[in-house]
Amino acid sequence: MSAIETEITYYTPDRRVEPDVRPDFNALPLQSWPVRIEDLRRGSTSLDREGFQLVESRSAVRDFHDLDEVDAVYVEEMKELVRETTGATTTRLSGKPGLRSSAPVDRRGAASMMTGSFVHADVSPKGAQTYLDWYLPEEAEHWRERRWAIFNVWRPFSAPPQDWPLAVCDTQSVDPGDTQLCDIVLTTRTGDRQWETQAYVHNPAHRWLSAWDMTRDDALLFRTFDTAYDEPVPHSAFVNPTAPPDVPPRESVEIRIFALFED
Repeated sequence: MSAIETEITYYTPDRRVEPDVRPDFNALPLQSWPVRIEDLRRGSTSLDREGFQLVESRSAVRDFHDLDEVDAVYVEEMKELVRETTGATTTRLSGKPGLRSSAPVDRRGAASMMTGSFVHADVSPKGAQTYLDWYLPEEAEHWRERRWAIFNVWRPFSAPPQDWPLAVCDTQSVDPGDTQLCDIVLTTRTGDRQWETQAYVHNPAHRWLSAWDMTRDDALLFRTFDTAYDEPVPHSAFVNPTAPPDVPPRESVEIRIFALFED
């Protein structure tokens, strides 16, 4: 199947806010729009062009629900994958790995969050600078003078097909006016954290791609921020209309990695 017709949810306000206003990311007006999603496996994409790349990537993790094992094994695997794929000199972890599930809240594992089911980017350029200061405080000034990036590595560990797969938007099809800067506050075990992130309004020119039959041996790398490129990759989970009604809920792991490039 080369493409599927479905819907994706976008930020859809009655009117756009003033440029200096940052809506609450957790309380945005949303609306579903019809979209065509191409099969990522048909053709090739790259981090430098579209902003994402599907790669074969086996992991030695036996149980992704075991967060201690994920921390001990998966983090180093993904740091190495990002180095190999991007040519980065050095990689660092940008926050803890996260689990997500499409199951209802009462059927999700205690450590699993809900799927991100509307079009967004994880951080704005300003938000990426906040991440740099949070996670690499002693190195931040050094890397501000060089190329650095953040990449998200997304992997399902439930069997295919996924009921709520992840779709990514070709950054070449995104207009700057499609972006809405937002503020997000996240409550963690160590307190509240706030940063700037991005939502998107619908644009029929957006080109969407997904691999809705990914296995745990597949990984989708996509650009969260890069000093060498303007646009992060908009992405969203979506309902897969081709999935059988009794398919198990999608479970996935995502991790953000700093890619640091010496001159």
